[in-house]
Amino acid sequence: MAAALSRDRIVNAALALADEDGLAALSMRSVARRLGVEAMSLYRHVRSKDDLLDAVHDAVIARVPVAASGPWPDEVRRLATAFRDVLFAHPAVVPLVATRAAQTPRALAVLESGVSMLLRHGFDEVTAVAAFQTVFYFVVGHASFHLAQGGADDEWVGREFEEGLRILIAGMADGSGRG
Repeated sequence: MAAALSRDRIVNAALALADEDGLAALSMRSVARRLGVEAMSLYRHVRSKDDLLDAVHDAVIARVPVAASGPWPDEVRRLATAFRDVLFAHPAVVPLVATRAAQTPRALAVLESGVSMLLRHGFDEVTAVAAFQTVFYFVVGHASFHLAQGGADDEWVGREFEEGLRILIAGMADGSGRG
């Protein structure tokens, strides 16, 4: 007996399809074919292809852990590294992550946890949001550039990422008003 169709099952199939064949191959018809159903049956669970893309974006961002209660530089490093790992695991969806706003509850939870963590450590609201967004842009930009170059995640790429992140964290410390 076939597994019941659900939004999660559809999103997982869409993400797997994008991982295997690229984001351009993602359509309601290709996802339905992968699941062995008719495309129209997907519309009970996703409103449109745009809704499906938002759900794939959400599923990828939800794989990034929320901030914990450790020292803020350690938490920023942990979150950025986890986010980078997720993007390198799903290279086809990096353009989707780069161009879609975090609007879903799970994506907003990651964003909120990072900003709240910085607020708890003495950052003012504007600086906390700007700093967290800057780290997000750095991670997405770094992944986008290297994946466009062939996806090599070698020692050099890792060291470059770590050094860039170290510079960002140092800048955050200087700009936090905390001295």
